[in-house]
Amino acid sequence: MAFFDASTPSKARIVFTAVMIAGLCVFVYSFLVSFFNTDPQWLFLVAITAAAGLFPVRLPLVGRGRESVTITVSDIFIYAGILLYSPEVAVLLSVLDGFLAAVRADKSRRAYRALFNLSQLSLSTWVVGHIFYRLVGTSPPLDVGFVGGVSLFLNIGLCALLHFFFNSGAVALALSLVTGQRLREILSENLLWASLSSIAGAAGAAVIFLNFESTPFFAFAVTLPIVLVIYYGYKMNLSRIKMAQTHLDELDELYHSTITSLAMAIDAKDQGTHGNVQRVKVMVLGLAHELGVEDGSVLKGLRAAALLHDIGKLAVPEYILNKPGKLTEGEAAKVRSHPAVGADILATVPFPYPVEPFVRYHHERWDGQGYPEGLKGEEIPLGARILALVDCYFGLRSDRPFRPKLSRELALNLIKHEAGTSFDPTIVDSFLANVDRLEQEAEQVEQEQFYPTIRPIASEEATADLAPDRLQGTVFHDIASTYKEMQAVYEVSQSIGRSLSMSETLSHLSARIKRFVPYASCVIYLINSEDDRVIPHHVAGMYKTILEGVEIKLGKGVTGWVAAHKKPLCNVSPEPDFPNLEALRSVFNSCLAVPLMVGSSVVGVISLYSNNRNAYTDEHIRLMEAIAPHSAAAISNAIVYEETQEDAFTDPLTGLPNIRYFNTYVDEELKRAKRLGYPVSMLMMDLERFKVVNDRYGHRNGDMLLVEVGKLLRGQLRKSDICLRYGGDEFLALLPSVDKGTARQTIGRIQAIFDEIPLLNIDGNEVLVGISIGVSTFPADGLDPDMLIAVADRAMYRNKLERSEAEETSPRIVPFKRHKE
Repeated sequence: MAFFDASTPSKARIVFTAVMIAGLCVFVYSFLVSFFNTDPQWLFLVAITAAAGLFPVRLPLVGRGRESVTITVSDIFIYAGILLYSPEVAVLLSVLDGFLAAVRADKSRRAYRALFNLSQLSLSTWVVGHIFYRLVGTSPPLDVGFVGGVSLFLNIGLCALLHFFFNSGAVALALSLVTGQRLREILSENLLWASLSSIAGAAGAAVIFLNFESTPFFAFAVTLPIVLVIYYGYKMNLSRIKMAQTHLDELDELYHSTITSLAMAIDAKDQGTHGNVQRVKVMVLGLAHELGVEDGSVLKGLRAAALLHDIGKLAVPEYILNKPGKLTEGEAAKVRSHPAVGADILATVPFPYPVEPFVRYHHERWDGQGYPEGLKGEEIPLGARILALVDCYFGLRSDRPFRPKLSRELALNLIKHEAGTSFDPTIVDSFLANVDRLEQEAEQVEQEQFYPTIRPIASEEATADLAPDRLQGTVFHDIASTYKEMQAVYEVSQSIGRSLSMSETLSHLSARIKRFVPYASCVIYLINSEDDRVIPHHVAGMYKTILEGVEIKLGKGVTGWVAAHKKPLCNVSPEPDFPNLEALRSVFNSCLAVPLMVGSSVVGVISLYSNNRNAYTDEHIRLMEAIAPHSAAAISNAIVYEETQEDAFTDPLTGLPNIRYFNTYVDEELKRAKRLGYPVSMLMMDLERFKVVNDRYGHRNGDMLLVEVGKLLRGQLRKSDICLRYGGDEFLALLPSVDKGTARQTIGRIQAIFDEIPLLNIDGNEVLVGISIGVSTFPADGLDPDMLIAVADRAMYRNKLERSEAEETSPRIVPFKRHKE
């Protein structure tokens, strides 16, 4: 185990080492002088000092958690040692008192702290003792007739103040170096009030000295009242200090409750990572403990900073935070402003512990390349360094608009790789050594965390008896719904866009809608142009069987009117949709109907029915109007798919989309990319040595190989990517929000897998084929699909040539080998 805590700054280590070396030298010198050059009668002071140390008063340091200061009446006998014998005797007495205090202290504290305390006691006592003899103008021991009573009291009182100043100053300096708190604050808040003990002890020592030569017993007896007054004075104040500490604890709990509520409000904007701030808090505090951070003020500051570290993102527009592609320079600068903005917000709150610096600097880097101020190394507060690492880890392990979450192994490898660059290497080592336990604690706290004020806008069950005023009154509802609107549209678009099946498309659509808009029943009507009717093609929720039989004439009822006039209706009575169904007319009290339009044509209507009156708000209308165009496009594609089975969008062999689907999809994707400003990469892929398989083992095995290739490619791409069979043994993939650099990483991963993993086992031989891949990126390589395909195709042939030239002098012709374990 290291001598110092891992969190101890280098400046503090230098100071501690210097004090301990100097103190040890003074102690050894004092020991030799006392035992060989001093009257051994001083040993009775050792016994009295030890006895006094048996009755300590342990007073907590206000606002510093478990930390406390132990008060004894031994100062009287230490100063008596200076007056009666020598500063060297007093050094041994002070070290004895300090040692007894260390024995009584928390056994979990590190040894260097006790050694530092004993060393500074040795130094301060020796220095003050010699200052006293310089003031009175003689050498030890002091002759009672040499100095007058007034002069004695004044000089020993002055030296007592100096002794206190040196002692408390050393302790305060140590705390300041370790925690970063100002030296003046530590002295004024916790230590200066204890100076009364030193002055009283000096007065008692003077009384002993003046009476010791004539009546030694009386000299000590007369000081007994002073000792008792000091002792019981501290005991009486102990209850007052405890009451003050209790009050501070209550205030701290109030602070923490307020902070937690604010953090939950901020957290509500991102339902995908909801609860992250609680997990970050637990892991930050656990890591701080492993690093030896014991300062209660620092720990409380870390607890608050972990919850509020991203409060500055309130000033960052939501479209930037949720942008799926690369940020512009201006957008990146806006994101980089959030630590400073958050710290400025928190600076207006009079926290009794450090919060603002931890928030301000939690994006600084160990190498000085971070922001907002480019601090380097230990210039960055320890709390900010801890928070930076934990925040980064949870960021890597969470889904982001521009990438899915990373695996635990990859995230840890990245953290390890950034040691000494982004992160403090000591903190990284401690994190990696304890990450399993820290994650377990964070998971346990998350499971136990109760959010009484946060609830879903609509449950998966029928919401017939869930009144809209209760929904709207939910705490954080407005925050959560506002910030997740964009995410809702994205989820709906992605979900329904993955399937070409009409039933799957409509099922996904109704399920996604229910996550954001309450309904008792959802009916998706499609227009039958042959007889001008709207017919339910999908029903979710209550009364499914009855609603599936409803047919409405175009222009009639609520749904028919919306289809005919191409406008939504909100909070109208749905009775006209069910003129002959009393069961439905008596149950449903309001309706929200939105047209599904492709261009200027209506393909259907989404009608949401509720048991409550005025169940829908402007927010619901806005959300449904945003969802409707994407839904209409997906439904239109599904209609085409079902009506033209012979031209289906799916390759019958591999089950992947085919080139027809690509031609339909790619234009819309490129338009969306241009509008939102994100890149799209295209991968053109061609199997290597596929002809050998066909020639050697037949086309049936060749087809089986293509099926396995399709499965493998699909598994290496994101759910939002499109992978299709372009023709023959060629495949094509479209990667939204992926730039060329990231696409090349994907290419490397795919080729490595194809080069290593056998796809078929034929007659005991394992088939191993390679794959050549080229990439093009919108808009850099082209603005239309044809240009992108041409660029990717040329890049693919260059890659095939490079891979062919890289083979051995006698290249393999038969693409299979025995698999080696």
